[in-house]
Amino acid sequence: MNRNRIIGLGLVAAVLVLGALYSASRRGGGAAQQQALEPKVAIPVAKKDLPPGTVLTEDVWDTTSTLVPQSEVAKKYADAQLDTKKFAGGTASTLITKGSPFTEQNTKKAPEMVSQKITAGYVGVTLAAPEKPSLYDLKFLNPDDRVDVVGVTFDAQGNWTTSTPLAANVRVLAIDSVMDIYKEKARRAEITQEINDLKAKKANAVPPMTAEMAKGVDDQIAADELKLDPKIEHPSVTVEVTPQQAQTLALWRTASLNATLKIALHRQPDAMSAVFAEEQMVAPGTPGAPGMTGATICS
Repeated sequence: MNRNRIIGLGLVAAVLVLGALYSASRRGGGAAQQQALEPKVAIPVAKKDLPPGTVLTEDVWDTTSTLVPQSEVAKKYADAQLDTKKFAGGTASTLITKGSPFTEQNTKKAPEMVSQKITAGYVGVTLAAPEKPSLYDLKFLNPDDRVDVVGVTFDAQGNWTTSTPLAANVRVLAIDSVMDIYKEKARRAEITQEINDLKAKKANAVPPMTAEMAKGVDDQIAADELKLDPKIEHPSVTVEVTPQQAQTLALWRTASLNATLKIALHRQPDAMSAVFAEEQMVAPGTPGAPGMTGATICS
């Protein structure tokens, strides 16, 4: 084989190798470009280390730092819960390290019933609430807030005479039927979205809706607005107390019209300290029962 032919074959081989490398790089670059253009999915991850028992509120997760191409989610985050509503209000069942996703294995769902929220050794007691919006309304008081329950007595003229601390720093289990503020927010958001969709449908209808169709949409909007703030026939608040406290509260709940129960809301930073003096296991109307005067009672 002469020298020129060897050189020619060498050049051909070099061209083939370079062509193959170029094609491979084009394919790889194309895949990377395709992945870059692919829609991203936000993966909720822990902002910090979350020990077991940590309540999962919106300040403990982050949905902006971990964005994954849609095609990679099933491979890398198959167990991750992408919808925060699935674990909001629940607790960490194991240690969730910073940057880790939330899964069914490391989270415990929020209780479905009030009885599931009660701490071992405690009981739930339901107190009647005023019909008018007040401290018991969700705008002022929420599940898991801390409150003091006070017994108040009246004289024949309706003037307050004594106020006695009956249960200090107790946890609110539920307001009416609402026991999870996150689920309640999600419920209201869903209804609000439905209302907005109906309003947009009516406004943007082409051709414009007939009077009968428009009335049907208006009726649906009105029905949804009622769902936002349902009228509770017997408004109430349920608190978590000891069995002994429950006995005392039961006496006050069934007392005459000259005695009633009031609630005072704790400031968040004070949630673990009692505001009132030592609790008294006192029945309403007990002669010489110690009372508190000058206390600010919210109701």
